[in-house]
Amino acid sequence: MQVFQGHKMDVNAVKWDPTGKLLASCSDDSTAKIWSVTSDQCVLDLKDHTKEIYTIKWHPTADVQLATYGSL
Repeated sequence: MQVFQGHKMDVNAVKWDPTGKLLASCSDDSTAKIWSVTSDQCVLDLKDHTKEIYTIKWHPTADVQLATYGSL
């Protein structure tokens, strides 16, 4: 079992990438994070949203493309 820490508020969604090597999470803290399963580290911290992010979705075939959806 692994625990990833970094969000400051509730996490709304967690999704595996198609390869199973990365995990993405999004939160009420207006960030989405991409985590490396092998290193237990946040490898990308997306901070462009200004409000909570409700969900995320990986592109099914492209290398590391992630879509986010939040409130306006």
